[in-house]
Amino acid sequence: MPLPELPADILLHLISFLDRSPDVRALSAVSSALHVLISANDLITKTQYRSLRISSIRDVTNGFTTLLAILRNPKLGSYVRHIEMDIPIRSPLSYLPRKHDRSLGQADMQRLRLAINKAGFTADEDRLLNMLMQEVTPARDSRYLTYYEPSTDDGFSGKSTFIAQAITTLLVASSPYLASLAISPPFWEYTSSPRDDSPDDISLLTAKIEKYPLAKFLKQANSGNLARNSPYLGQLKHFRLLTTANKSPDARSRACAPQDLILCIELVHALPGIQSLQVQAIQGFGNASGPALAGMLPPASSNISRLDLRGCDFKSELLCRVICAVKCLRELRYSVVQGGCYAGFVELFNRRDLIQAVLRHRRTLEVLDLEFDDRMGQFLASGDGHDQDEECGRVVLKEFTALRSLSLGVHCLWYIASGMGAGEVVLVDHLPSRLEFLRVRGYERGETNTMDRMLAGIGTDGLPALRTIDGINQCIPVGK
Repeated sequence: MPLPELPADILLHLISFLDRSPDVRALSAVSSALHVLISANDLITKTQYRSLRISSIRDVTNGFTTLLAILRNPKLGSYVRHIEMDIPIRSPLSYLPRKHDRSLGQADMQRLRLAINKAGFTADEDRLLNMLMQEVTPARDSRYLTYYEPSTDDGFSGKSTFIAQAITTLLVASSPYLASLAISPPFWEYTSSPRDDSPDDISLLTAKIEKYPLAKFLKQANSGNLARNSPYLGQLKHFRLLTTANKSPDARSRACAPQDLILCIELVHALPGIQSLQVQAIQGFGNASGPALAGMLPPASSNISRLDLRGCDFKSELLCRVICAVKCLRELRYSVVQGGCYAGFVELFNRRDLIQAVLRHRRTLEVLDLEFDDRMGQFLASGDGHDQDEECGRVVLKEFTALRSLSLGVHCLWYIASGMGAGEVVLVDHLPSRLEFLRVRGYERGETNTMDRMLAGIGTDGLPALRTIDGINQCIPVGK
């Protein structure tokens, strides 16, 4: 059947996969029927505004133009589904107001002021407006020296992040159906944990975070949703932190950027529609004491249900806090960057506590993928299982009643299947009935009798739902 003769609902679904408005415009020229369908549904404009990205100097300029277009015609904001802002903070310097670079008419200036106030920046209206009225001009920004050498590719200055964050903040506040947000960490990485519990130090922390407009906006929106009175981000489902290895040369683990994961999650965890958090190349850290962290991410406080934390390096205490904060965990993916666990100190990572945290979600967990240095002695050193949490008890894999996909190192698999190291086990008798995918990393047939006996019989007809099995007949090294 020729494309124009397909039913309208199928055509609309197919066109939704086109990411560029020129492609949709070209498709509309194929036939009069397609032209009528595309025009009637305003698909060229919808595609143009569906996904907005700010990751270069040109994007900052285009982003401001897009913001003005949305403020002049709010209907355009209803088309936005994804916003990405990838301009990292180069230093902890404060914003320095300066003369406006841009020149706008009175009507547009009024639109900006109204949008700033609606976004909750009533007291900071002039400061945020000053950011919006700047252009990214690195050659003139000698007052915004950074601690890092400017990249020859992006030419970002210390002022760039404030301009990009101000634009992104108003774009988010003007997009009522935004479903996905991906951003660089919106505050300076080394200010996220107070050094002690003194009121002055915690107040200084708050002031340092709130000087970044996007961080302040997200914090206000999240707090507003805790009180059920925030008008923003009600449809947001997916939140991603954009980090790369080369943006933080001072990281203790060279492949990861130091960042306070708890504080990042605190920016979005109470949003009503939030589902997933994706973070990569993050090294969890924090020098705050227990009392300073006591009010952050309490148990069963987060609406996030899917955690993708691959290529990271966290203290087990931090990772457990995040897992326990989730009300209903459906997916957990965590892998340690090479050389990590935690920052190369394997003995600091308590595997037993991590497994205990996971076991709390055994009735809802659908996907479990854990990957770290996997040796039996490290699990046994974490505890023998006799002092387990009463809620977890001697849990067996069959109690993971919703589990569909399981990927573990062979010793981690044994540790869970045997009831936290209680003894030998035959895995085929303990796998959940709904399990469809099983990947075992690091198993070498014949290397240990315990593991051979545990995996005997896997792949037989006794598990009809289990369609894919990896790592039994051919070894999958840890890291694959």
